[in-house]
Amino acid sequence: MPSENNALLQFPKDSTVSRIGLVPPHTNHLQVGKGDSPFGTVLEEQATLPQNALGEVRVLAIPFDTLSNSDQASHYFQMMNQWVADVHSSDMVAQPMTFQGVQLIWSPTRIAIMASAERLPAIRATLLEFTAYETELRQLENQLQTAWPDLEADAALAFEFGAKTMRKKETLRKRFLETMLLSAKLARIGPYIYAPHFYPPTLASQLSERLRDRLRQMHRHEFLCDQLEVFESIYEQAGQRASDYAHTRTGNILECIIIILLVAQLMLGLMEVLTK
Repeated sequence: MPSENNALLQFPKDSTVSRIGLVPPHTNHLQVGKGDSPFGTVLEEQATLPQNALGEVRVLAIPFDTLSNSDQASHYFQMMNQWVADVHSSDMVAQPMTFQGVQLIWSPTRIAIMASAERLPAIRATLLEFTAYETELRQLENQLQTAWPDLEADAALAFEFGAKTMRKKETLRKRFLETMLLSAKLARIGPYIYAPHFYPPTLASQLSERLRDRLRQMHRHEFLCDQLEVFESIYEQAGQRASDYAHTRTGNILECIIIILLVAQLMLGLMEVLTK
């Protein structure tokens, strides 16, 4: 992209901007372009995202020793902030961080890193891992938020189910399966969010832990678990009511058929007696 090429002219000559397709944490590495890490794949500018990719993020990597020239590092950091802020919306709050000679700015769609050349690969891979899990967590939050109106409309079916609502049985089944799928996705990312502190600590592990704390991933995961329990309870009860109604209706139909057959048999018997 021309704008990004122009931006690179303001940084040291070995700086790079990569377009990364995020790989879902629970799937195998997507072989698209040049492999970057188990959580992201470098894409060519014209390449399209794979169908099961979580999204894409651009990573600005600046090999620069921030401790050697603090004034120049401060200048680069301001430009990094501007580069990340160019695509921000109100719900994408950037997270600036300075730690052990590393300066970075994280956002869901753009990441800027400034560190010594030997530290960049590990930091880059760690941030892609964090971004993949954070992106999936955000998607789960959005999906659950949009599902609340349907849940409120279906809540009454957990108490009573009748002939008029029988046509919604298939819809309830699909929504229950969607709820279980959300629960499964949430369970898959739990081990990362609740992972204990790495020992002995490394620079990359400490950056990941700080970002998890800043974005309150543990609390958000707990909130989603609590909400999904409500969804599972209501749809499970609604499914039970629908199943009970279907069984009851089938039983009533069989009873009516048996009664009709008995009446017919009785009438035939009476006619036979009268004819004699």
